[in-house]
Amino acid sequence: METKRILMVDDDPRALFVLKEALQRLDIPLDITTAENGEEALEKLETRPVDLIITDVRMPILDGIELTEALRALSWDTRIVWITARGCREVRDVSRRLQVYGCLDKPLKIGPFRQMVLEALAGVG
Repeated sequence: METKRILMVDDDPRALFVLKEALQRLDIPLDITTAENGEEALEKLETRPVDLIITDVRMPILDGIELTEALRALSWDTRIVWITARGCREVRDVSRRLQVYGCLDKPLKIGPFRQMVLEALAGVG
């Protein structure tokens, strides 16, 4: 199985650590990169395409919605999963318009998080 590349974006380094650890325990080869805001994520994506982006919705500098809008404006069809403390219902219309693969509410439950990542990656490559 080929290694899948994931970019995780969150302004909370602890959240990045916990989520990265949760994914590294899956039985599939993953290459996980992290960024602490959307601007940093865009810089990393310029040189390193990924199969899946997991991003917090609310962050300083460039939030997850703005990051997704920027990627869609560049015609990137990369699968994107949003994570939000505001509630996925609050961002449902925007997520549909931007063709977001899925949305998970904080606090995250690791099981459903891993399952959504596996499902998102299953259709890639």
